[in-house]
Amino acid sequence: KAAARASRRCAGTKSIAEGCMPDIVIQPSKPHTATVLFLHGLGDTGYGWQDAFEAIKHLLPYTKFILPSAPMQPVTLNMGMTMPSWFDIRSLNDVVDDPHTGL
Repeated sequence: KAAARASRRCAGTKSIAEGCMPDIVIQPSKPHTATVLFLHGLGDTGYGWQDAFEAIKHLLPYTKFILPSAPMQPVTLNMGMTMPSWFDIRSLNDVVDDPHTGL
């Protein structure tokens, strides 16, 4: 299922080299009763947070953690540099025109 979610989110890309990373899914150690979906910040990935969630999973043994990675795309605010981003950020001043409808 995780691969299917990643492939939908990374439409048009086929591999990590092309900017699509599969979700990190940390399974609960006890019967599953809760899920945390953690969205990282600009330029980061779910892989960057995996160790932190592995370190705390024993505190929430009934919880599944899903750490997706944003697709690689140009970010206007950062001079068009390609980086993991959930959406393009055009300005810090006027967020009305930012195309964040995918969230």
